[in-house]
Order: sequence, then C-alpha cells, then structure tokens
Amino acid sequence: MLYLILIPSLALLVASVNMIFPSLCGNLEWWQVLLITAGLTVAVIAVDGLMATLTRWVFPSKWFGRGTKLVRVHKWEKNFYMKIGVKKWKDYIPEWGGLAAFRKDKIYDPTNNEYVLRYITEANIGAFGHLLGMIFGFAIVAIYPQKLLSISIPIAVINFIISSLSLIILRFNLPKLEVLYQRNLKREKKA
Repeated sequence: MLYLILIPSLALLVASVNMIFPSLCGNLEWWQVLLITAGLTVAVIAVDGLMATLTRWVFPSKWFGRGTKLVRVHKWEKNFYMKIGVKKWKDYIPEWGGLAAFRKDKIYDPTNNEYVLRYITEANIGAFGHLLGMIFGFAIVAIYPQKLLSISIPIAVINFIISSLSLIILRFNLPKLEVLYQRNLKREKKA
C-alpha cells in the first residue's frame, strides 16, 4: 500500500517542479509534463519488472544458493545496515515475493531446511533483481531528449532509492537465515 501512495506522490513532485520551472524541461505544457512523468514512471517500473524476470529466468539459480561468492553478505554490510537502522523501517517496505510465488514477509516453516534453503535462494534472486533494476533504471534517461533530464533523472534516482530499500532488507535477512539453517542442522544431528 505504501508504494501505491509513495510512487505517484514522488512522480507528482517531479512533475510539479517541472511545471513550476518550465524552463527546466524545455517549456513544455503542464499536461505534457504530467504525461511524460507518468510515462517515465511506468517505464522504470517496467524495467524493474524486466530485470526481476531476467534474474529469475536467465541466470542459473545455483548462482544464488547458500554460500556462493556472488551473494555473500560481508561484515561491513551488516554493520552498515545496522547503522542505517534497517530494523526500524524494514516492516514498512512492501514485499512483492508473492508475484514470484514465494513470499518473504516472514518465515513460514523455520524448522524445515529445504524451505530455509529456498528462502535464501529466493532472497538472493530478489536482491540481485533489485540491483539490476537500480542500475538499468537509468536507461530511461536515454528515452527522451536531453531537455527532459529534469524529469528522467529524478525518476531514475527515485527508482534507485526505492529499489535499494528492498535490496537492503533482503541482504539484511540473509545472515539470520544462515544462522537458522545451521541451527536446524545441529538439531537434525542430535535427533
């Protein structure tokens, strides 16, 4: 629900600035500014969706499994996430894992290591998809002429920030999933 309010509000803010200062965008009419801003917002969301789809279907899932170098969470990363207070705001960011048939809003079967391994893989796939979306979201800057940089760059930056929040949450949860996996292994050995 948050994104349904946040994204249009930020897009409207970008459009408003360009309408208040029309020289920024080549003196376009107000309706042209709104239309272009909406179009670029939809375009960047489409890029994000394309990157998520490509991550899931093009790259081998073994790249995203537990312990691979591509997805290892480093100590400096964990410290950074704690410093930016991810625990305080992570629950306010919507989780879209249901679109890929694997929800990551909570751990539904914590004692099942098959489930935990799949969760780790899905979290890594999601994080990598968000990373690609953050990077390739800037492709929208090339869609329109240079006089529209005052619209395309802010939309790409907003996408970068919003996608980075989801990426941070997924990466923040991975060490906890590893601890859960190890705990389950110990319990299985005792049993």
